Amino acid sequence: MSLKHHHILYWIISGCFFLLTALLIFNYIDIKPPKNSLEPLDVTTSIKVTPGRYYQTSGLYHLDMTGTSHIRLPLKNIPDNMASYSLLIIDQFASNQAVNLYLTAELQNRQDSDVVPFKQKLINHQQSINELNDEWQSAVTISEVALVIESEIALGFGNEFDSQVSWQSIQFSNNDQISQTAKIFSELLAFVPLGFSSINIHNGEAMATYKSVLIWLGSLLLIAFIIYLVLKPPAIHLLASIALAWLVTGLIYGHNFAQQITFNQQRYAGHTQYLNRIDQGLGDMAKRIDETLAAQSNNPANTKILIMGGENFNNKRLKYHLLQYNVGIIGRYEDMLKIIEQPNVYAVLLTPFNDMCQPENQTAAPVAPNIVLKTTQFCILQ
Repeated sequence: MSLKHHHILYWIISGCFFLLTALLIFNYIDIKPPKNSLEPLDVTTSIKVTPGRYYQTSGLYHLDMTGTSHIRLPLKNIPDNMASYSLLIIDQFASNQAVNLYLTAELQNRQDSDVVPFKQKLINHQQSINELNDEWQSAVTISEVALVIESEIALGFGNEFDSQVSWQSIQFSNNDQISQTAKIFSELLAFVPLGFSSINIHNGEAMATYKSVLIWLGSLLLIAFIIYLVLKPPAIHLLASIALAWLVTGLIYGHNFAQQITFNQQRYAGHTQYLNRIDQGLGDMAKRIDETLAAQSNNPANTKILIMGGENFNNKRLKYHLLQYNVGIIGRYEDMLKIIEQPNVYAVLLTPFNDMCQPENQTAAPVAPNIVLKTTQFCILQ
């Protein structure tokens, strides 16, 4: 056989094995057979909700979240065999990306055992296909089933999100009633930017989503290497196979980055330096602190500011607005009192710590610190 035919045969055999491996992994691996053959259970209209919050229009059911960042939707008329269902499918789900959706319930593993709470985060995507975890599927009885919708407040956004959440249908189903490929792509395409500190693929929770794809890519490279050893085509063809595997991985990363860019463009479309009203208040507070220290002829480069408290949103954002100084967050009041005895060191105490600016609350220090500024929201000590 000529060398040219080796090239062709290498790619034909590799392609066939790749497709076969993908079909095996995507459609047969890790699929649990249903306990019973059950028809899908539609719960779209089995939701207990305040009148006016839930309505139907244009073929979709809408949930009005105006005025709240958290709402619980109990499901009524739930059958006794809920543990027989392995999937929860929300079709045509649409919401702001900063919305988290959960399934909650109370489970009993045995008839005489205690009730344990159950909570599983659901996929925020147009086709939300969620495999219910082992706790659900091994339960003897399941009660108090509900959907919980809440806004992501990790960056202090609070109620500042789109108040409309909608879907076409919600149903419990089994693995034999849904394509495993559709399930995998539902997980791959889901993305909640504020849920992770970095891109999703590095997050431990999201790693399970990419498990099947990573197994497939590893199998792709192994098969390519074995076929290369048997047919011995030029090495450039093996390198092309490796490049193809990297390209597939790059597409997943690329989708993730594109979603982050789109989200940030929408969230920060106003091009304001503040995240929200809370952050704007902290910015005003930082300006007041800066003016106070400037009035004392302090050089920002030589001035150190300690913000009393933990690593919460208010302290972190105030620190950000004061970065022209040497600024940090300190957790212990006693440590702060020792440090501010040094020259050009100030402490900023926000609520509730600003109560410590009262002279009677400063007995921990050998010499009571000087109160530079005191307001209802914060105070400055030196």
